[in-house]
Amino acid sequence: MSGSCANNAPSCGFEELAQKLEGAVLHTMNPSVDNSARHQAYQMLEQAKEDPSVSIPCGFLLSVNTRPSIVRHVGLHLLEINIKYKWNQLSMEDKESIKVNTMALLSSHQNAGPEESFIQDKISRLVVELAKHTWPQLWPSFMEELHECALLGPKKTETVLLVITRLSEDVAVLQTVECSKRRRELYQCLAGGMSETFEWLLRLLGQHYNPGSHVNLSLLKGVLQCLTSLVEWVAVQHLFSDSAKLLHMLCCLLNDDNLKLHAAQCLLAVVSRKGGAEERLPLLSLFHSDCVGAIYESARRALQANNATTHYEFIKTLALIVMQLALQLCQLSSKLDGVQLPDNFQHYLTVLHEFGQHPSVMVYGSFILAWSALLSHASISSSPLMAACIASWLPTVPGKVFHKVRRDLSAAFRTAACQQPSLTWRLVEEKCDEMLRLPQPDAPASSGAGTDTRQNPWLSYQRQWEVLCFLVEWIMRSQPRDVEHGAEAVACGLRMLASFLEFSSDDDKVMFSLLSCISNLFPFIVHQPATLTPVFNKIVNPLLVYSRCSDPKTVQKSTKELRRHCGLLVARLAKLYPTIMLPGLSCVVDIFKELNSSANRLTVLELTALQEALILINNARNNYAEQQAFIETQIQPIRDFFEQAKQHFTASFEFMKFVGIANETETPEEEAVIISNRYRLTYALKILEAIAKKSRPPQDKSVRAAGGFIVEINDGASIKEVTRNPCWQSAVSLLHNVMSLTRVSNSLCLPESTAALPPVLTSAHQLPISDKLTILMLKQKPLSEEAQQAAEGRTRRAQAYLHLLHETLLSCLAELCRCCHPEVFYRTDNLLQYTLQAPLHCMEVMPHYRLRGVLRMLLSPWLVNCPPSAQRSFVLPVLQLVTNNMNKFFERRWKSVDGSRQLPAMDDETLDEDEPQDGALRSGLLSQELEELLDVQLLRLLNRDYLDFLRAVLVQAPRNKLSEADDAEADVSDVADYTDGCMNEVSVKCGDNSTEDITDKAASAPASGKLTSALGLMILSSAVMPPVISALLQSLSCPDSQCCLKACGLLTVCLPTMDVSQLTDDDSCGLLRAMLTGLQVHGQHAENLQAMLACVLLCYTTLRPHCAVLPQVLTSISTDSGAEVASFDELVVRGLSEVKNAKQDKIRKDSLKKILTPITGVSVSEALKQPAAVPCLPPLLWHRPPPQQHDALDAPDAHLVLGNLFS
Repeated sequence: MSGSCANNAPSCGFEELAQKLEGAVLHTMNPSVDNSARHQAYQMLEQAKEDPSVSIPCGFLLSVNTRPSIVRHVGLHLLEINIKYKWNQLSMEDKESIKVNTMALLSSHQNAGPEESFIQDKISRLVVELAKHTWPQLWPSFMEELHECALLGPKKTETVLLVITRLSEDVAVLQTVECSKRRRELYQCLAGGMSETFEWLLRLLGQHYNPGSHVNLSLLKGVLQCLTSLVEWVAVQHLFSDSAKLLHMLCCLLNDDNLKLHAAQCLLAVVSRKGGAEERLPLLSLFHSDCVGAIYESARRALQANNATTHYEFIKTLALIVMQLALQLCQLSSKLDGVQLPDNFQHYLTVLHEFGQHPSVMVYGSFILAWSALLSHASISSSPLMAACIASWLPTVPGKVFHKVRRDLSAAFRTAACQQPSLTWRLVEEKCDEMLRLPQPDAPASSGAGTDTRQNPWLSYQRQWEVLCFLVEWIMRSQPRDVEHGAEAVACGLRMLASFLEFSSDDDKVMFSLLSCISNLFPFIVHQPATLTPVFNKIVNPLLVYSRCSDPKTVQKSTKELRRHCGLLVARLAKLYPTIMLPGLSCVVDIFKELNSSANRLTVLELTALQEALILINNARNNYAEQQAFIETQIQPIRDFFEQAKQHFTASFEFMKFVGIANETETPEEEAVIISNRYRLTYALKILEAIAKKSRPPQDKSVRAAGGFIVEINDGASIKEVTRNPCWQSAVSLLHNVMSLTRVSNSLCLPESTAALPPVLTSAHQLPISDKLTILMLKQKPLSEEAQQAAEGRTRRAQAYLHLLHETLLSCLAELCRCCHPEVFYRTDNLLQYTLQAPLHCMEVMPHYRLRGVLRMLLSPWLVNCPPSAQRSFVLPVLQLVTNNMNKFFERRWKSVDGSRQLPAMDDETLDEDEPQDGALRSGLLSQELEELLDVQLLRLLNRDYLDFLRAVLVQAPRNKLSEADDAEADVSDVADYTDGCMNEVSVKCGDNSTEDITDKAASAPASGKLTSALGLMILSSAVMPPVISALLQSLSCPDSQCCLKACGLLTVCLPTMDVSQLTDDDSCGLLRAMLTGLQVHGQHAENLQAMLACVLLCYTTLRPHCAVLPQVLTSISTDSGAEVASFDELVVRGLSEVKNAKQDKIRKDSLKKILTPITGVSVSEALKQPAAVPCLPPLLWHRPPPQQHDALDAPDAHLVLGNLFS
């Protein structure tokens, strides 16, 4: 722009170009224009944006009132882009021209109607961008000009209000100003003039609001929106100035139908203020009857309106205001002394109670949060007013159980039960009596009777039983399990328990809830031991009924869920109350035997739950001999099975025939035998795993000593006391059988075994399709009937069984390791030979999804728990084999990935595509693209698991449950750790198919400090160190940023511990080059960049004293002549002899970052990001330097002064 157009809208020479741009804008919005013309129009607009000398004058020409609204919006957008991104490129004349012409646009703007409000908003944003670049240093009269513009009329006032609102949002609320220095300056200026701004806004409210006459609604809404953006951050004194005039006006506006929503939003921003307690103390004045009364009156009027839906947003906002008032009262009364309950607190509780009656879940959720805060406060909850409110609130709880606020409602109910136990127990007992007296409605003829409880009495009846189940559970959880309930609670509980035992129903869901209620009241049996047998019979009766039914195939799904629920309840009760259940152990054993011997055997999950219950009850004996004898009786059937089937576990082909994957077709008789073989094999492994998992010695050392659990062993150097597990003597006899089965299972991956598969089962060794979809994070849609039948076909069953068998074997071996003291387990004969020839057999041909299980489920606990006496003889040989094979595997597989193309990214667009899952489940195969994606993703996951495995053996300290005091707390399983909320659905997990370990984020962080594992120190000083370090360096540059982070964390810990003096110069340079390669691959990620820089700096600092040629590696990538590298090398060498200094470390890191800039990648978002122009403005406050104090002796005539002294 030329300086001649400084004070007027530019027009000379640009009218023709503006006309072309207007045509381009209209072309882009015209649906009848072809794509080529529209593309040319877009190109013309983009070219205009790039040149400020064209876009600024054309922007003003397009913004005139005579042009269409969409064209004017584009013109204003061109001006905003230049101000925001190209401000520093403009001359002073152009900047002044933009400011003058923008204010002229603001003054002359005429908003013809509501359809052009976006033009008004765009002008306000244009003014805000100008203010952010010039105010206050270059535009000190900004606020005065805004006020003068506001005097031109209501429309101008609305625009000025928008300017203040947007400026407040950008500076204080959203903080979108990128330069922190500019944001602080703008914040200071806004805060400095806030008294005048608030006075002006309140004056506008008073002038333009008159309930008896016509009001300017758009202006008043603008004032309230402006106030809402200000009250969140201004000083509190502005809110309560002039006798809290603002709050009184807002409360008055709550009764205005047109402005009440905006007033409520502003009031909500006031009561939601954060900050210090002293600063927020004036907010308690909102409990004044004027404010609370206005809220109550406005809410009552909104609820009584004919069309309540139009007021719903307003009611939700009022509910949030009431909730925030409760939270402020609780917080301030806890932090400040002398804060009393407001005088009209009862009026506030009345308002709160009214919101609690509202049918909306959102409103009731706000009420519950406020109610929970008041009940949890020590002094407030003890008030008599609260006691009366609890009595009126408790009867409303059953009607709200099924809402989304169930968790908050549960916390409030438990707190109320602690405050008023008698009242709460009486309520639950009344609900129990009501349900037992209620006649059972007739069951619907079909399942399609509808889900509306008002139209389906049977569904309503089931729901009421679920409500009762929740109430019983919540009231039992109101007290910790180790705290006795009061006498009245015990009496109520025993009465309800007796009533539940007498009740019965033919509906499975009702029985589901009934059994949950009985299990929750189980602790009261200690007060009436004779009830134990009826309670146990009641719980296990559905299991016995199933085992005696004539045709199990006709059993409904709800019956199967009830049966599973019963088994898990028994395991849960045995885990929580083993002492109470100990007298009934013989009864549990008899039932377990009957269920095992019946023709209709239960599922493995249900039998495993009962077996775990037996072992948990057995643990309560606290006698080693008795527990060991009982476990021997439980393991003997497993031993007999392995003895009978051992000939099938010697060769892969014999095993294939045993599990039914060797023949092309099967007769019904053969299929029945195969199903029986699979069932017996899985059952044996699961029962053995359950025994090893749940068998534990007592926690108390004195009880262990008295029970015979502690023995002395000689480790060659001293005599140690170790704790014996009662199951180990029996379980170790089966270790050889489990190892043999593991070896033959791994042999199925050999080429000759794969070739022996019949054509129909060629994909039997693949990962099940459901697991593939889980790894790819694809939604598993409901299947059609045809697809469901295909998913249950022979091939799919074989896939699922082999995958389950592999993971069950690994889990069983891991539990056998955990159940025994390390000093005992690692003394097992031929353990190293078993490990190398069974779990690690055929490791070189094992697929990656099987390798994941070997690393995560087996090797990590086996190597980490190894005692120092066996580490050199057991860990090092195993680790040598694993690292060599894994390094070869990753080197081969990563090279097979096409490096010329970008690896498939796990983004939403790729994964959310519509995949025909019916066909995938029928064939067991995905599309070619998804198969490639799956292969790469599995490779990434395996690499992460491998690094987690290395971290476990290098960094983490050994952990063994028998050596920890809190071993019982860590005793958790998928079966026995049944949730306290028994109404939740229980999903059966057949394996660990998660795509990410929950500890990935923590494990990927760079570790600091020294190695915490003596095993890691031994590994890094042995022959296993080179392949371990090679694996870490290889992971730095693999195409997975998570692997890079994990490897960085491990290298940061390993490098200071390694003996680098033995490395040659080539090895040292190769180590540094490998890290720089990783930086080049993953440097575009901010987190990886920081980790890699720290790792490279540590590597250079560690290797530099032993390698003088190390700077040459950095010189080869530096863009200068080597001066920066020499300077950095000097800093490092000097720092080796100095005390560690954080400031010097930062200098070295910044210098290294500058050197490595040429090879550091840049993310796409950063490369395409257009940085906002930060104005170069003088400081906001000038500090004049103090005058220099000259000594009189330094003055030119100092000798004259001295002479006068002696004259």
